[in-house]
Amino acid sequence: MDFDHRGHSRAAGTSPARLLVRLMMLVLCAMLLSRVAVAQSADAGRADALFREGRALMKKNDFEPACQKFSESQRLDPAAGTLVNLSECMEERGRLADAIRALRDALTLLKAGDDRIPKVRQQIATLSGRVPRLILRVPPDSLTGTKVFVDGVEYDAESLGASIEVNPGEHVVELAVPGKPRQRRGVDVKEGQELDVAAGDAEKKPVEPSGRKPPYRTLGYVLGGVGLIALALGTGSYLEFRDTESEREGICPSEQNCTKEEIAQDARLEQDADAVGRLAAIEIGTGLVAVGAGVFLLVYTPSGGDKRRVGSVRVAPVVGRSNLSAVLEGTW
Repeated sequence: MDFDHRGHSRAAGTSPARLLVRLMMLVLCAMLLSRVAVAQSADAGRADALFREGRALMKKNDFEPACQKFSESQRLDPAAGTLVNLSECMEERGRLADAIRALRDALTLLKAGDDRIPKVRQQIATLSGRVPRLILRVPPDSLTGTKVFVDGVEYDAESLGASIEVNPGEHVVELAVPGKPRQRRGVDVKEGQELDVAAGDAEKKPVEPSGRKPPYRTLGYVLGGVGLIALALGTGSYLEFRDTESEREGICPSEQNCTKEEIAQDARLEQDADAVGRLAAIEIGTGLVAVGAGVFLLVYTPSGGDKRRVGSVRVAPVVGRSNLSAVLEGTW
């Protein structure tokens, strides 16, 4: 209704042109809606085909392309069932964080009362204990304007100190502080592990040809050298022991009708031989243990610093009247 200058109303005229415009708009809207409906129907059909292809690939244990089929099916036509299958596929590939995220997304699509909800929740609870987590930490003086990235994904300040679910394996953590070069480091997390990551730490690089040896290998060389010295000293003590025993054998060889002086001299030499023999046993035993430990560290600690299973060595030297022997036992 329009009003004239006196306040009376009059009906607005409707021209044929206006009617034509309105009619054209209605036709255009109807065409657009029909195209959307056709596109949605086509997407649903394609999504269903991709879903069935993914299921077939899963039965063949061909998980990577199966996951791709499920992901594309979900993009075309979101459905809780597709997400559950995608989660199972991701779990088979070891991508546990992706698997649990798919299940949580599936829960949001399931309506209250759906009988699949308890099963999905149980699957989430089971996976939760297996998913690795990173706890990102940065220096306190670096919080202002600081950005932390995990595999290129940015995490804000609220995420610092909280658990971030990741897939098992290697990840790259980067710290971006305004005005400073970006720092990065690699981390490797195992299934079920929760790892504190100091984002400000520099990346640990492989061993460079700097001439420096890992500490355990250096210790191996030191122990080996000490062991060789001890063996040399022990050999000298053992030779002295043999000389003393030979000297004893020359005193009253018949061991009959020995004089008091010969008996006293034999007793004194016996004491000397016992003392030198014990010293030889200690020196040689120490040398064998040191050399064995040094060889163990050199053989079982490669230049890259890989950790190997630690064994044990037990050496028991035996010094006899006319010979020297040792018992060597070990676990490797």
